[in-house]
Amino acid sequence: MGSEYTRALEESYLGDAEQSAEWQRAQKNLLKIVEHAHAMSASVGLVVFPILVELDGSYPFKNICDELMRFAEENDIPAHNLLDAFMGRHAPDLWVSAYTQHANEEGHAIVAEVLYPFLDRLIQDKLRTESPTGG
Repeated sequence: MGSEYTRALEESYLGDAEQSAEWQRAQKNLLKIVEHAHAMSASVGLVVFPILVELDGSYPFKNICDELMRFAEENDIPAHNLLDAFMGRHAPDLWVSAYTQHANEEGHAIVAEVLYPFLDRLIQDKLRTESPTGG
């Protein structure tokens, strides 16, 4: 079941047009969000939050994380991939429970630590572009 789920999820991002239709819609919606944000002089950043499984081995969803980062780079959207911050860790130690594999307190502490510089950079870039002198 796990390999079937992994294959289906990867196809939903990297498969043919029919398999990845939802991802294609999501990309259009993300670009609309960026467009609306820019119209309001707001900043947008994309954070890739990996599925917390097999972090101490060959991560099965790396290609999906790479695809999300490719999309961000291709569209000049500042992005940060949290995968590196989690790699090498024992995934179950980061789960709320075996039944709820969302990040627990330890997982969120990792996110806060590594995400702060990314968010600070977004804010500082925005302040520089709004400055009358541009810097």
